[in-house]
Amino acid sequence: MMSEEEKYKRIAQITTNEGWVELYNDVFGEEADFSGEFWGAFPVELIIDAILDNKPIRQTKLPPNVVA
Repeated sequence: MMSEEEKYKRIAQITTNEGWVELYNDVFGEEADFSGEFWGAFPVELIIDAILDNKPIRQTKLPPNVVA
């Protein structure tokens, strides 16, 4: 697991959305789990919040009859 010091050093170096995605993958060891649940938020904003809050993105599954 990445230390807080390492995480904040990486944050200071990020210049692109792809950098945030890479950091998310490194911090949590997995890709962000996106469904159609968050209609108004941009995925990178959710990724940044997850990294800063130290909580991976876990979205609920959509009902089977809903198309995302």
